[in-house]
Amino acid sequence: MIKMKIIYLANIRIPTEKAHGLQVMKMCQAFQGAGADIKLVVAKRKNPKFENMDVFDYYKIKYVHECKIIPHKRFDFWLDGIILEVKKKKPSKITLLNQLNRYTKPDEVKAVIVVLEESMDLPKYLNGKPIFVVSLNANWGVAI
Repeated sequence: MIKMKIIYLANIRIPTEKAHGLQVMKMCQAFQGAGADIKLVVAKRKNPKFENMDVFDYYKIKYVHECKIIPHKRFDFWLDGIILEVKKKKPSKITLLNQLNRYTKPDEVKAVIVVLEESMDLPKYLNGKPIFVVSLNANWGVAI
């Protein structure tokens, strides 16, 4: 069976007190629950009201933060087999590739999404697992 891959682009702040934020998050959760591989990409705009609030907790979306599957290694986020790894600035490419190589070895890992402040070319697959790169500078000219 072929899994549907969805990239959900939303030009909104997340979290937000507006209903559309809940709708976007619940749609992503529903797509994932139906077996789709989903990636939500939002613009980086901050609302001071939600500055220290976790988006998944705010919308009551189940996830694991800093998941330990590989001994002594923690992923930034684990969403049903998808690793979300966030890097500030531009990490060493060799160090990042070594890290992603370790992360993609377990069978439980389905894919990795790497969010970078600055653009970097990475392989599309490691250990048979897809690698998706989101560059904030290239997409929106923003910094984390």
